[in-house]
Amino acid sequence: MTDPQVTDTLESGVAGVPVEPGDHICALYVSQEERDQIMLPFLRAGLQAGHTCFCVVDSSPTSQVLDELGEGIETKSALAQRQLELFADRFAPQYPQTIVCLYDLGHFGGRILLDLLRTHPKLVVSGQLVENPYYLPPDQYLSSKS
Repeated sequence: MTDPQVTDTLESGVAGVPVEPGDHICALYVSQEERDQIMLPFLRAGLQAGHTCFCVVDSSPTSQVLDELGEGIETKSALAQRQLELFADRFAPQYPQTIVCLYDLGHFGGRILLDLLRTHPKLVVSGQLVENPYYLPPDQYLSSKS
């Protein structure tokens, strides 16, 4: 396992889409299948690189995520060594990390979508990682809400 203070570009699991430590990415999806096309390769790439992976899922049992992730990954070993941790609520430790927030568009209205766009510096759109032109830094976002 590598040091959690990663400083190199990481492979996201989506072909040709590298991410940097500290990236905060918003990925919007409309089905569990589309969610898994983003989440599972991202987790596999991190685990295969020896990185610690935290996964927060609120729309599937964590056992289901483990079953689907299992292709080519020793999930029991990764769990036992705490290289992989699955959570059913939001979780964000206080050290450099890459975060991919997945939002099912079927559960959110337009008002929430605007807030999501304003609070995530990068977006996954049709499998492409792009800089978000609607992003507002936290201070600017909070002042726009008052």
